Amino acid sequence: MFSLFKKTSKYDFIIDENAVFDQRILKVIAYNFISGKIAVPNYIYNELKKAEGERNKETLIMLDNLIKKGRVELTNEVEGNNYHHYLKFCKMHNSYLITLGEIEKRHFMYNKVKYFSVEQLSRLLSKSYYIGDRVEIYIVKKGKEKTQGVGYLCNGSIVVVKDGEKHIGNKVDVEITGSIKTSMGTMYFGEIV
Repeated sequence: MFSLFKKTSKYDFIIDENAVFDQRILKVIAYNFISGKIAVPNYIYNELKKAEGERNKETLIMLDNLIKKGRVELTNEVEGNNYHHYLKFCKMHNSYLITLGEIEKRHFMYNKVKYFSVEQLSRLLSKSYYIGDRVEIYIVKKGKEKTQGVGYLCNGSIVVVKDGEKHIGNKVDVEITGSIKTSMGTMYFGEIV
């Protein structure tokens, strides 16, 4: 049934400053994994134009391309990196907020505003390794314990390698011997095979 008072949403999503500067969500949008009308606050675009550094220039180029392709629109409805402005925007447009990490959930839950975290999405999509799995990594530094070496998986997870210190700077095959969950993700332990 048609209603004259039916609310139509101008935007399905808005991306906050930290998520834009992180770049991962821009890549997800570029590959069409998110559909709908996506807003980026104009103040972020202006900050990127003034910012120095190779990463910021790369972020600006990515954002420019998404704007030119009509995948992202700039909005002046959010001024500054203030979650009250984002809350107001999301309520007005019935939009999701895309943010980098964990936020004050209670404010969003209380106001019935939907959001999702890039970090949470990344953890969900990260491959899990189990005892007995083999991985190939570079040992990049010493571990906390004597003779340990430390390497990283492509998803950023740390692998602490027994007797890995003498292999710093080299690529080695490692068998996973254990793991623990941390606030930053999963930390793996392994031995060179």
